[in-house]
Amino acid sequence: MNRTDIIDNIRAACRCGERRAGEYLDAELRSLGELRDAGELHYGDLETACSGLGLEYDSIDYFMAALALN
Repeated sequence: MNRTDIIDNIRAACRCGERRAGEYLDAELRSLGELRDAGELHYGDLETACSGLGLEYDSIDYFMAALALN
């Protein structure tokens, strides 16, 4: 899954536009990155991020990859 797919799924879940969905995703990635940097990131945080954005848990792989690149 790539960023475009994730944004499309967020758009479908929140019935919002592409820009807003991207903002939601970026905010969630920032929050997860802060947890990672503090040594406080847990798998449950990734599940919570997916739930909060209306995504299925198979999107966790995207978040793990995105956090590894930053």
